[in-house]
Amino acid sequence: MSVNVPACLPDWAQEGKSCPYGSKSGLLLGNWTWPDQGVTWIHYIGAFYSFMPMLVIFGILIYGLWTRGVRELFAFIFQGLTVVVMTAMKLIIKQRRPVGSCSVTCGMPSGHTVATIGTFVWIALEVWAAKCMEPKQKALVLGVAGFASFLRRPC
Repeated sequence: MSVNVPACLPDWAQEGKSCPYGSKSGLLLGNWTWPDQGVTWIHYIGAFYSFMPMLVIFGILIYGLWTRGVRELFAFIFQGLTVVVMTAMKLIIKQRRPVGSCSVTCGMPSGHTVATIGTFVWIALEVWAAKCMEPKQKALVLGVAGFASFLRRPC
């Protein structure tokens, strides 16, 4: 879902100019700014990570079709709700994206951050409800998931 609010438009878009930082690339939920020059290996890694929210949603959908489980259906709905919550928050907060972005939608809250926190909450609920795990195992799983979520923070 994209939220195009006039208050969020960068100066170059308000003036009717094209993005001076590169071009907007990507598919569906995975969008990024691809620079016109100075591309390094880190840009390719960033482009790959931009697809993570979309891959999680498609992975849950495919796994749900495979297992036909209610838990997978709820996980898919939960991920969809995070997108709805993020879109509503963008409409309320109306903050521009950082300089260097070619996207003209609102930037706060970050969709990747919302997806990461939502996925961590889902994992935490799954671990909390698990009857087959000892408390030490639960702490280990949550610690690893929390650490992985911390590593994905953009700043």
